This record gives sequence, C-alpha cells and structure tokens, in this order.
Amino acid sequence: MAGGAVRQRPATARAQAAEHAAHAPEQRLWLLHDIEALLERAALTEPLLICLDDLHWADNGTAAALRSLPRRLAGFPIGWILSTRAGQGPPQVESALTGLVADGATRLVLGPLSEDAVDQLLADLLDATPDGALLRAAERVRGNPFLLVELVAAWRKSAWLPSRKGEPPWSTTACRGA
Repeated sequence: MAGGAVRQRPATARAQAAEHAAHAPEQRLWLLHDIEALLERAALTEPLLICLDDLHWADNGTAAALRSLPRRLAGFPIGWILSTRAGQGPPQVESALTGLVADGATRLVLGPLSEDAVDQLLADLLDATPDGALLRAAERVRGNPFLLVELVAAWRKSAWLPSRKGEPPWSTTACRGA
C-alpha cells in the first residue's frame, strides 16, 4: 500500500453481534430501570395512562417490560391499556399478559362489531348512507373494524368508490363506472 499504511481488517459483523448479545441482557436491565424511574417521576406529578397497541408484534424486550413494569409500578397512579390479537404473537408476550391477569388485571375480550355498528362505521367512513350492495360487500369483514376501514380504502384505491368523502352517489352501480 502507498505510504506504508497497513490496512486493518474491521471486526466482522458476527463478532460485533456476539459482543452486543453479550451485553444485551445488562443493557435491557438498565433500560427497564431507566423507564421505571421516568414513569415513577411522571406519576408523582400526575396520573398516567400507558397505552400499548398491537402487542402481537412485540419483541422479547417488550415482553420483559410487561412482566416487570406494571408490577413494580403498582403503587403509583398508572393505568395500563394493552391490546393484542388473541392467540397471536410471541409466547413471551402471551405469558406476560397471562401473568398480569393472574395478578388482578382485567382482560376484556372484544368481539366483532354488530351489524348496526358495521352499518354506522361504513356510513361514517363514506360520509353518506351506503346502499345494500355496499353493506353486503362489507359483510365479508365479519365485524372487524380494522378490516372494514381497509376494505373501504381498497375500494377507493381501486376507483370502485369515489375518492372524496361525500361525493354522491354511493351506489355500487354508479361507483363502478366512476
């Protein structure tokens, strides 16, 4: 090499990953400790509500937090709302949630929306009263509000429905040609 410089080989990705993994449990412990301290301080000022959604996508670190933080912070004015899809997600998260219920947390299982609620949500999404054909097509989501919102978005994207809210008519016959 020019100038006598010696090219040093950088550490391999595998070696870096192994080094990180060796410190990960210790780092997680300190992170949980820091989060706990922050929540304690905030809860001394005013009550807190912690909302964690889609826990079926959570990682092991989140599961560890769910196992420890609600228990450790039980004496503080902190409410927890946790949501997940039943039977989905990593077993560590399911175990943490089961542990919280065993400790006295309330589990609320939401069922599908009623037919009237689907009709109302569809009307709200469309900003108009849907016709029978749209209502029948919406039955495919079986009362799942997330899927209903996604279905309406797909209808709009495919030009099956007008893209602007309130643009009449909301008849499927008229919208197919839009």
